Amino acid sequence: MGTALLVVLLSFFLVFRVHSAGRGVTPLLPSARLLGCAVLAQSVLGVLALVGLLPWDGLPHPVRFYDAVFRTGHQSCAALVLAASVVLALRSARQFRPGAELASHGAKSAKDSDHSVAADLAPRSMSEKLEVIA
Repeated sequence: MGTALLVVLLSFFLVFRVHSAGRGVTPLLPSARLLGCAVLAQSVLGVLALVGLLPWDGLPHPVRFYDAVFRTGHQSCAALVLAASVVLALRSARQFRPGAELASHGAKSAKDSDHSVAADLAPRSMSEKLEVIA
């Protein structure tokens, strides 16, 4: 329970930081919002699953339909939280990599640059692909 509270607090802190950063991190906003919504849903479903799990009268009960729905939803949201955090981390790594600003303000298209990506992907002959080791 303590770890879950820590994850919720850190996730909401991350979402708050992305939203307060302003225009510099605009591509990160959708991922941060998804992470915030998924963590909120995860928390609510976790509380509902816990309430359905506790034996209030001291006697064990079979699992009811809605208890199973809450538990399954809680597990599904856990996968969504993982996916949203991975997407946010990958987008952050792309946005804050060294030289990201130069790439966005550099050549406008592959035609305008001296070295295009299409030239790298062009088919080559077998002799060009082989490396001679002496």
